[in-house]
Amino acid sequence: MKILVAGMGRSGSTALFNIIRIILNKKNINYKSNYTHRHESGNSLIKYHGYDEVLKNTSDYIFTTKRELKDCLGSHFRFTHEPKGKRTLKELCDQYLHYHIIWEKHSTYEFVYEKYKKDPVKIVKEVASVLHFNDVNEKEVLEELEKQTKDITKGNKENGFQSPTLIFKNHVTNGEIGSYKNHLNEAEIKWINENYKDWLTKNNYL
Repeated sequence: MKILVAGMGRSGSTALFNIIRIILNKKNINYKSNYTHRHESGNSLIKYHGYDEVLKNTSDYIFTTKRELKDCLGSHFRFTHEPKGKRTLKELCDQYLHYHIIWEKHSTYEFVYEKYKKDPVKIVKEVASVLHFNDVNEKEVLEELEKQTKDITKGNKENGFQSPTLIFKNHVTNGEIGSYKNHLNEAEIKWINENYKDWLTKNNYL
C-alpha cells in the first residue's frame, strides 16, 4: 500500500497526513513515512507538495487537499514570516494553485479544509473508507491527533518539523476560516477575488 498526500500547501495536508498515519497505526500496519519525492519500498505514507511523475505513477492512493486561496496565503504569511513584497501576490497565488490544479486530476480523495473544520468526524470516516477501513473509531483518531499535536508544541523548542508527524511547532493555530483578514489588507483581498475569480467561484469560495 503506497499512499501519497499531495497538492496545495497550507491547506490541511499535515493534518491529513497524520490522520492517515494514526489510522495505519491503529490497524497495526507496518509502513514507512516521510516528506519526500519517492516512495519507500513496501508500505509507505508520503507527503509531497511538488509534482513528480514517478510518485504519481507508484501511488495506490493519492489524497489531495484544498482550502480557500486567501486563507492559504494568510497561513503562508503567518507560518513563514515572509515579508510582504518579497514575492508578488500573483507569484504566491500561482504557486498554491499550481499544485492544486496539477494534482486534482489524479486525486483519489480530495480533503477540503473547510469541510474538515465543520465536521472532522465525517471526514476521518471518509478517509478511512477510501482506504477500506470501515471499523475505525473516528473520535479516537481525532483525540490522538490532538494529543500528539499538543505534545509536540509543548516539548519542541525548535521550529524544525518533528518526525514522524511532520508537525512544526508553529504549524498549530485554531485554523479559523477567514483568518486571512488578519494578514491581507482590503486591497489585496479585492485583487485576489478579482484575478482568481474563476477558481474561487468554481470551488465555492465566492
